[in-house]
Amino acid sequence: MAYRNYVTNAVLELLEKEERNSQISEIVELGINHEQQHQELLVYDIKYILGNQPTFPKYGDSFGTKAEKTIEEWLEVSEGIKQIGFAGDGFSYDNELGKHRVFLEPYSISKKPCDQC
Repeated sequence: MAYRNYVTNAVLELLEKEERNSQISEIVELGINHEQQHQELLVYDIKYILGNQPTFPKYGDSFGTKAEKTIEEWLEVSEGIKQIGFAGDGFSYDNELGKHRVFLEPYSISKKPCDQC
């Protein structure tokens, strides 16, 4: 924990400097997104481990907020040629770059976010 606190304090000190340049901001944004991926993968691993236990323990209500009772709504997407890929100015990983066209079969997707599914 001492090392983690040291890193956090050093990054905060760097971000508070007025002469911060865009390259530093881009690196910090990349680091934040990278850490978010680690957190997501950790949740997947925990759920996988719990799901393979003979007693099937629950992930736990103590994690996150309780889900609201909502009616499940689905968005129907027709088949066809669709554009995928990222071509904007915001953050993206290199494997998301290159807007291009693909054929997609019809599918449906929930309109509400999946939280701790």
